[in-house]
Amino acid sequence: GFAPGQMDEVSARMAWSKHRSKTVQDAAKVLQQYRTRLINEPDNYEDILEEMNAFSKMLPPDIRMEAIARANGQMDRSLYEGLERRVREKQMQSELINGATN
Repeated sequence: GFAPGQMDEVSARMAWSKHRSKTVQDAAKVLQQYRTRLINEPDNYEDILEEMNAFSKMLPPDIRMEAIARANGQMDRSLYEGLERRVREKQMQSELINGATN
């Protein structure tokens, strides 16, 4: 049989497994929302990346990896292209500014 503490642990693990898919789905949705903010708020790019990174680090590693994979798979191509373009523009601005001060 199980000791009372073991039953609590088994119950907790079963509950976690039951809600794991929902947890991954919710985390992927949050990551997608951060990406949308990156596109829509280019002036807050660094702050948003910090928030996104902090959120990701709070997730258990297995949930994090699945959520990132799911968010990457669900990202609309036009959003990705917009984000990519803004990142390139930001890098070019940074290089121009750094080149002018050096």
